[in-house]
Amino acid sequence: MPTAKRPSTVRIMAIGSSTTFDPGVTSDTLAWPARLQFWLQQRLPSRPVEVINAGVPGYRVVDDLIRFQMDLFRYQPDVIIIYEGHNDLFGALRGGRSGPPPFSQTPDETPAVTPWGRWLSRHSLLYGKLVGRLEVLRFVRSGRAAQTAAPDVTPQAVIDSGAARFQHDLTAFVALVENQTFHPVVVIPQLVQISGDRPFEEDLNVRHMWSYTVPFADAATVLQGYRTYNGVLQAVARRFGAVWIPTDSFGLTGSKWYAEGDPIHFNDSGAEQMAEHLAAALVERHVLPPSTAPTR
Repeated sequence: MPTAKRPSTVRIMAIGSSTTFDPGVTSDTLAWPARLQFWLQQRLPSRPVEVINAGVPGYRVVDDLIRFQMDLFRYQPDVIIIYEGHNDLFGALRGGRSGPPPFSQTPDETPAVTPWGRWLSRHSLLYGKLVGRLEVLRFVRSGRAAQTAAPDVTPQAVIDSGAARFQHDLTAFVALVENQTFHPVVVIPQLVQISGDRPFEEDLNVRHMWSYTVPFADAATVLQGYRTYNGVLQAVARRFGAVWIPTDSFGLTGSKWYAEGDPIHFNDSGAEQMAEHLAAALVERHVLPPSTAPTR
């Protein structure tokens, strides 16, 4: 995509990890950022809108910060939607069982071993989807190995420690974005997942799903983590005057909205539901800047 945008076009950038990239949908055009563009055009037919999907599987907020500073700022989006937190939470829970994870490559920090792999990761959406699925499998395997380690601290202490780091990284990200000369509007949606805001998952099938997705913590701990991390997201949004989007009313609780056996990645229906409700929320809050096109 060219860095320069068309005159009078509102450019929105969705930044996050695989839950933004949307590997669970059947087509790239059905990912929620793509469908967000569709629904915004339906609601605002006179406003040209483009939505850039900048989701990268496996990313955390700190990776988004580095990537924005090194690359994404060039696109000068009018609106930035930061939908992030799943990997930060899971990484904290895993670290509470097995200690800090081994070093992993952050954006452009070390050269790729194979230039073709680097090229594919930047230019092939199919390759990106395959990598995303492999990241999920690798994450599950590492969690199973961590089950053998006894936790050094209580689950709540692990959540609180991870949330403090998450708040630090998210604060740095939002501060960096808001310091840009093009002054984008920052939007922070509440994280959604299959169990919603419930403190306990009663569905045995869903509990089993959580057990192999996050095998280093029980479902109740994971759900408590989501409530804590969503509290961080809301607090940072309030501190910086960013647009906080509660998603409780989006209706994205239950397995019908998610890829088979997956509690966080949307299927086609879930991506559509997310996009339609998010578009409505953005329009209702007047997030999109007024048109700069000349009047006749």
